[in-house]
Amino acid sequence: MSSKITKALIGGNWKCNGTAASIRSMAEVLNNAGSFSTNSEVVIAAPSVHLTTLKSIMRPDISISAEDVGFKTGYGAFTGETSAEMLADLNIDWTLTGHSERRVGFGFPGETSHVVGVKTKNAIDSGLSVMACIG
Repeated sequence: MSSKITKALIGGNWKCNGTAASIRSMAEVLNNAGSFSTNSEVVIAAPSVHLTTLKSIMRPDISISAEDVGFKTGYGAFTGETSAEMLADLNIDWTLTGHSERRVGFGFPGETSHVVGVKTKNAIDSGLSVMACIG
């Protein structure tokens, strides 16, 4: 019987925060934080407007995650959405799905478990790792 080492996932979600200047400052702090355990994976979830900047300035052992992924697959007339394929094209490694704030909504009905399931499947099918929020 082989034993599999499980890595600890260390992550942070920046939510709808950050300016161009402040994300560079936060990235500098993280980039200078010293080494991480080989038994861990560090992931930062950031607003979509900051993903490409973070990907270009963050050290390679810190993965970048989207905070959400589109319901529809591919490309098309889905204003405001970011498809899993678009994230994969940007070499974004991770996405969140089903965050409690998205489930509750922002003054309108939130996402159902069905919607979260579709988004999660789309992301996995596009090669992304997913932090699917259940509760």
